[in-house]
Amino acid sequence: MERQAHAGWHASKADLVQLNANYTAKRLTPQGDRRPTFVANLGYRHDFKDKQTAFVLTISDLFDSLKERTIINTPGLYDEITRRRSSRVIYAGFIYNFGKAGKKKKDESMQFDDKL
Repeated sequence: MERQAHAGWHASKADLVQLNANYTAKRLTPQGDRRPTFVANLGYRHDFKDKQTAFVLTISDLFDSLKERTIINTPGLYDEITRRRSSRVIYAGFIYNFGKAGKKKKDESMQFDDKL
């Protein structure tokens, strides 16, 4: 079972703060199970007055909680495997849209690097 939650807040007309979280429950496998995983991400976007330029800052794995733990439990083998990301991922950058400044897309969600 996988659950996702997204929350966005327009602090002003030009500023968007976004938080998303993803939880995956324990899953059975033929040899054992995979333990639950959780990750939360935070993003900020500021649109400049020219409506073509924006600053974006995102933090993936905000709470340093992303790990994948697998248990292999068979009559002939028992093993615990844990994979973790080496560190949080932080992106900062500018976006420039070429051409006419138009209407914003309905889906303003930011992209996060939340995979191992």
